[in-house]
Amino acid sequence: MKKLNVLLSLLLVASATTAFAATETRNILTETPVVPAYNIMSFGGATAQSPGLTAVLKDICENGTSGDGGGVFYSWTDGNSGSLLVNRVHKCYTASNATNSKLTGITGPWIVLKAEAGSRDSINPLKGDSYVSQLAGSDCVTDTILHTGTCTAKLASTYKLHLGFSDVKSTVFSSKNLLSGSSAFSADTKTGGGQGFGVVVSPDLYTLLQTDQNTSGIPSISKAQMATLMTKTSNLWKALLPNGTAHNSAPLTLARRSTSSGTQMAAEMFFLNNPCSAGGAGVVGSLSATDGSSSTATPPGTTYGSGQDEFVVRQEGTSDGVLTTVGSGYAIGVVSLENVQPASSWKYVAIDGVFPWVSGGTSATDVAQKTNLLNGKYGFQYETYINSSTAAALGNAATNNTIANNLKDFKTALITYLSKGSNTLNMPGIYGDPLASGAETTGTTTNTNHYSRNGRDCATPQLREEGRIVKKKR
Repeated sequence: MKKLNVLLSLLLVASATTAFAATETRNILTETPVVPAYNIMSFGGATAQSPGLTAVLKDICENGTSGDGGGVFYSWTDGNSGSLLVNRVHKCYTASNATNSKLTGITGPWIVLKAEAGSRDSINPLKGDSYVSQLAGSDCVTDTILHTGTCTAKLASTYKLHLGFSDVKSTVFSSKNLLSGSSAFSADTKTGGGQGFGVVVSPDLYTLLQTDQNTSGIPSISKAQMATLMTKTSNLWKALLPNGTAHNSAPLTLARRSTSSGTQMAAEMFFLNNPCSAGGAGVVGSLSATDGSSSTATPPGTTYGSGQDEFVVRQEGTSDGVLTTVGSGYAIGVVSLENVQPASSWKYVAIDGVFPWVSGGTSATDVAQKTNLLNGKYGFQYETYINSSTAAALGNAATNNTIANNLKDFKTALITYLSKGSNTLNMPGIYGDPLASGAETTGTTTNTNHYSRNGRDCATPQLREEGRIVKKKR
C-alpha cells in the first residue's frame, strides 16, 4: 500500500494531466524527483538479450530498492515495432534518497537507455569513443496502468555508449577487419548466459523438404547443406533437395544479415568454421548482397543463375527482415531463437536431425524453444558478452567518476541476474551458463545449460558439472 501511495504521488507531480488518467505525456528526465545525470546509463548492441535486460532492470528496481515506497519500474519504446524498433528507455521511479541493495552505489531514481542494434554496435562506439542515438525522454506518452508507453524525440550527440551486448566475442569481428577506432574498452565479459539460433524456412520450402525427405514431421538440413547455400552460386537446389523433388521455377532465396550482426557471425562460425579454421585464416565467407534495409517493402538482393537454378541473396537489416522474406516463396535464413515460431507462416527446421526443442512439448523449456539446447543435443548456441567503456569522459567533469562507478554496479548486477538460468526460464532461446559465478544446477527446471564453450567461441561445447569438464560433446 505504501508503494502505491508513493507511485500516485510521483504521477501527480510528474504530470499536469487529469488525475488518475490512464495515459499522460511525461518528460521522464525532468519530472520530480529529477534523475541525476550520473544515474542515466547508455546501453546498446544486440537485441536478443533485451528481454533479459528488461527483466533484470525491473527486478533491480522493484526488489532491490529500499526507502520510502520502494521502486516502480516503467519501460518505453520509440513507438515502432519489429524491425523498425531501434530505441528503448527504462526508468526506476524512487524517492530521491532511496538506496538499492542490488545497485549499492546508486541513490535515487535512475534511467537506462538502450539503442537496439547489431552486436558490432556494442563495440565500435566504444572503440571510437563516439555518440549513439538515444531517446530524449522528453515526450513519453505513458500508460500509468501498464507502466509502458512510447517516446519519439531522440538525441544524436548527447550520450556516449557505456555498455553493450554482443552475441559473439569482439575478436570474431576484429579477425574480419570489421572494427574501427582506437580507444580502449573492457571487452568480452561473459554475461553468464547465452542464446540459441535456428534455421528458418518458408512454408513452401518446408513442404518441399518434407517431400524430399519422405517425412510428415520436421524436416532437417545439414551443416554441409547450409555451408553450400552460404558459399556457392550454382546447383543449390540439388544440394538442398538431393532426392530430386520437383519444384516450381521460383528462385531460391537466402536471407542473410549484415556483417554488423552477431547472428550472421554466429552462422558463419557454426556452418563455415569461419574464422575458426586452422591457422585463424578462416574459410570462404558467406555470399554478400547489396545492403538492404528491411524497413522497405522489397530490399535489394543479388541474383545468381537463372531459370530452375536461380538463386537470390538478400541482406536484411534485422531478424524481422529475414522472417518477412521467409514468409513466402522458397526462402531460408538464420535467426536467434528469441523469435517465437508462429502457428502458421515460417518454421524452424532441425539441424543434422536435431530440433531446438521437443515439438509439441508442454514443458517451460519446450514452450521457450530451448530444451535441446540445455541438454547439449542441439549445438547452434553461443554465450553472450558485455563490452563496456573505460573512457575517462563518460559525461562531464563533475559526473565522470560517478558514472563510471554506477556503470560497474549495473554491469555486476546484469551478470549476477543473467547467470541464474531460472531468471530467464520463460524467455525464448536464452539460457544460463553452467560455469557462471552465479550458476544454478544444470537442467531444464533451472534453465541452466549442461554444456559451455567457456568463453571460447571456436571451441566445441563441453559437458560441465560443478565447474569441471566431464567429456567432450559428441
